[in-house]
Amino acid sequence: MWEWFQHNSGAISSIATLATLVVWIGYFQVLLNGYRHRMRARILINRGGGRNIDARCVLSNMSSEPIYIEAIVISLEGDEDDQICSLSDFEIRSSSEVDPRVKMLQGPLDSAEMVDIGSYREILDQIMDFNGRSGAGYTGKFTITVIATYTAENALVAAERTYEAYEDGGKVRLYSPTVSAQMVRSKRERRRLQRLLEQDDLHRARGANA
Repeated sequence: MWEWFQHNSGAISSIATLATLVVWIGYFQVLLNGYRHRMRARILINRGGGRNIDARCVLSNMSSEPIYIEAIVISLEGDEDDQICSLSDFEIRSSSEVDPRVKMLQGPLDSAEMVDIGSYREILDQIMDFNGRSGAGYTGKFTITVIATYTAENALVAAERTYEAYEDGGKVRLYSPTVSAQMVRSKRERRRLQRLLEQDDLHRARGANA
């Protein structure tokens, strides 16, 4: 047996080296996957202070690096067509709030930082006013999309969460079919968001020149 090992020592050494290399490649892959997971953008859209329409809409950046909120887009589900509106289309809020992000609904958000963008009622009322339906209120499904630039990737990222506003005992309550916001990660969806931002910029430029 010993003679066999001596005779095949070269082959055995090569196999051992190859096995060690495979182990290190696997270990490196585990580390790389863990790093990528930690560096992936994560944006949360949550309710605060209740489950009705007067609850606060809170955005949180749970990414490892800061983000810059480019736009907050609301899509109202309609009988025929969905109504899509960017909150940045609205006039700057007249508020005593000193945080400019709350007034303009844009700006940087550090890692593990959150911002209250107002109640769901305020957001929906603004959209109703914007569409000439002041005082009409809204019940139905709507989706909030937060579009941001992620500094770690220098690319657009986004989170979406759908809610349903429904009447219950004379009050309008909120229900979400998902426990958290869904991140938009596919290249196709990111291109769609880029086009949406470009259309929003064009709309604002036309409004400024009108």
